[in-house]
Amino acid sequence: MQLQDARFRALVEHSSDILAIVSDDGRWIYVNPATHAVLGHAPDALQGQRLDELVHPDDHASLHEVLAGADSAEIRFRDADGHWVYLDSQTRRPEGDGAEGIVLDARDVTARHRALAALAEEEQRYRELFESSRDAICIGTLEGRLVDVNPAAVELFGYDSKEEMLELDIARDLYWNSEDRKRAEAVFLAQGFVDGYEHELRTKQGRRIRVQETATAIRDTEGEVIGFRGVLRDTTEQIRLQEQLRQSQKMEAVGRLAGGVAHDFNNLLTAINGYAELALARMSDDDAQRQAVEEIRKAGKRATDLTRRLLTLSRHQTVSPRRIDLNQCVYDMEKLLQRVIGEDIRLDTRLGSDLPRIIADQGQIEQIILNLAVNARDAMPDGGSLELETRRVRMPAEAGDLPRLPVAGEYVLLRVADTGSGMEQKVREHAFEPFFTTKGKGHNTGLGLAIVYGIVKQAGGYIEVESSEGEGTTFLLFFPLQSQATASLPDLQLSADQPLPRGSETVLLVEDETSVRALVRQILELQGYDVLAARNAQAAEAICDERDSPPDLLLTDVVMPGRSGLALAEDLKQRFADLRILFMSGYTDSHNGVKLLTQQQAAFLAKPFSPEVLARKVRDVLDA
Repeated sequence: MQLQDARFRALVEHSSDILAIVSDDGRWIYVNPATHAVLGHAPDALQGQRLDELVHPDDHASLHEVLAGADSAEIRFRDADGHWVYLDSQTRRPEGDGAEGIVLDARDVTARHRALAALAEEEQRYRELFESSRDAICIGTLEGRLVDVNPAAVELFGYDSKEEMLELDIARDLYWNSEDRKRAEAVFLAQGFVDGYEHELRTKQGRRIRVQETATAIRDTEGEVIGFRGVLRDTTEQIRLQEQLRQSQKMEAVGRLAGGVAHDFNNLLTAINGYAELALARMSDDDAQRQAVEEIRKAGKRATDLTRRLLTLSRHQTVSPRRIDLNQCVYDMEKLLQRVIGEDIRLDTRLGSDLPRIIADQGQIEQIILNLAVNARDAMPDGGSLELETRRVRMPAEAGDLPRLPVAGEYVLLRVADTGSGMEQKVREHAFEPFFTTKGKGHNTGLGLAIVYGIVKQAGGYIEVESSEGEGTTFLLFFPLQSQATASLPDLQLSADQPLPRGSETVLLVEDETSVRALVRQILELQGYDVLAARNAQAAEAICDERDSPPDLLLTDVVMPGRSGLALAEDLKQRFADLRILFMSGYTDSHNGVKLLTQQQAAFLAKPFSPEVLARKVRDVLDA
């Protein structure tokens, strides 16, 4: 074909696209200057060559289709440097007499192709991150529908597939409180994002979870918000552990306070109860003051019982841990529990097989079960069911039905569940606090659950409560497995029929509380002992320095201003090898009392004590 029109020739030669004439058998006849600019081949060098010599082998079929008149296609041509250039190619056959060949129009789209390839690669990376993220990612519309979720979201909400989640209504099916959805949407629309927004969501199984959400807006071409892309991090366990830590710290502080108060009260009660006992021993049955003194003694005993509860709360109580069978303990209490909860409450027990023994004070374990049963009864005034379950568990649990504990390992679980009224969140947060109660005035002291908490902690275990208003309450008590029991000395067994034992030995009495020191001295002197009384360790050593003969027994308080009774006992034992030692204290803790009882097996007398207990204990230690 001849190109004779000057204007047409100028258009062809100055075009940035490749314009060429190709023969029917696919050879170059004519190429414009742009061919050299795009491919780097000189026009003269191409004439007569076949096009497919420059075309990528995979694109030969597309080239033949384009030359045959098919729609345009992207075809890779090799440039002079050996690189592949993407040309968006199309052809047309000229009309008219004398027209020959096929007109090829090809535009360089390499840059666009590379941009699309980079975009596709970026999309692939995003999709990989989307699919592999451990955080849940949800993409949704403002109308409350999901358009995409990743596998972590499917797992978090407990659904079977992504397709199942895409059918959900976000506000109705995923939010625990639909008002939270409205508040989140208001914040989102106001600023176009939310960062660290915390709210409660619902799983398919109806379980409440707490999440922290970071979401950004999806906008249309005009900048209008049409959807959101949110990343959800499950903080349920993190918040539970934080609350557990706060609760533990709070209970530890309350426990220290209770232990200190109980220690002081025990000193006072030792004097009150002791002098009441001495007064009654000297009174005849028809004495006009006898009834008044008996009331003092009764009040003192009630105060002693309350103080022991405070010591249990503070985990300072002297206990007798043994290897006990929790199943047998529950089994032995069934009849008692049924009488306590009443006939309108069904009692079910599910005892695990081959349950390992735990190390605890059996009386305290029975107290736990009884306290929880009484609470369950009060929560079910119209009847219901109470279930006690025991089983061996390994933490962290493989199943998701148990909370995470701070220390991994094997535990024996005691689960106590009722179908009662349950607890709202505010009540649940304070459940284990001493003196906190939802019952009417005069019903109880508010120490029941606080004592349960203290007993479990003293046994080295953990306690969790799961409850919602109207949905019952479940207590989970975890007792660690241990290989060997450490037992304190057993309580002294007394017999009222036997006279108090007497003696003539010398007793060195060290007690900083004046009233207690005077009482103990009077009791022992009445039984024939020679008592040397000192208010502290320094005074006791001064007494020993002035005497020619050593005392037979050191009876000393454990906690005193200045040097402790433990330090005094160690010093005097080095001086007097045959000296017998008896410790006494209002409470014991890991620093002194428990160490003495479990590690040294020292004789110990817990305050408050009666004159009879004191006299028999002193005689036992001297005769040992």
